[in-house]
Amino acid sequence: MQTDPEFSSHAAAELSPDIRSFIGVPVILSDGTFYGTLCAVDPASQALTRQQADLLTVLARLLATQIERQRVEEKLRLRDRAIAASNNGIVITDPSLPDNPLIYVNESFLRTTGYRADEVVGHNCRFLQGQDKHQPELDKLRKALQESRDCRVMLRNYKKDGTLFWNELNISPVYDETGRVINHIGVQNDITERKQAEEALRESEAALNTILNNLAEGVLAVDAHGYMVFSNPAARDMLGIMGEGFLEKLPDLWEDFRL
Repeated sequence: MQTDPEFSSHAAAELSPDIRSFIGVPVILSDGTFYGTLCAVDPASQALTRQQADLLTVLARLLATQIERQRVEEKLRLRDRAIAASNNGIVITDPSLPDNPLIYVNESFLRTTGYRADEVVGHNCRFLQGQDKHQPELDKLRKALQESRDCRVMLRNYKKDGTLFWNELNISPVYDETGRVINHIGVQNDITERKQAEEALRESEAALNTILNNLAEGVLAVDAHGYMVFSNPAARDMLGIMGEGFLEKLPDLWEDFRL
């Protein structure tokens, strides 16, 4: 190798002056990517046999398989860390097992529900419904599971201590290479605070409407263009506007009162 002009500048020749024989086999990944070269060196100046060359070719293929396996495992570890660290509750079920039980739950799910993993894995997640089993959204969820399609529902669920929480649940099927559903993945979002805020707003609006509708004084709301967008019964009586359709009449009636 040291005296052959074709190989004297090769990296292997620089490793040791004692190298006299060298063979390199490319390591090609399954997608055709060239990863590198598997090299064999020998201090004796001799040609490698066909059997040795075939052995190196097999070793290069095994090395490529191991490299790809390590890459896949690293991706899986990254995915697992991302799922475990997610702020959303994430669950995975196995529909091939009786009653489609949970086979994985992340820490966020456990924090939200108050259960331990050993208390829920192996069980269908309907335990979260408690006794509240007659929810219209449950029928929507069951139908989506039967038809193996994505679904988004909002459910009343219950923690281990019985506390109600609103669960915005997104379900997606996972298919294998033959198109068979092998898992369902559920992503849960605790929207209890949002639902409480919406309910408080509805109650506030209802209370305000009750007050306005019972006032003897007329109350109007006008938009930036001078059109009335709200009036209580007293205001409509004063303006002589009755029933529906008053907004259509408003521009003519309101001409003298525009800002």
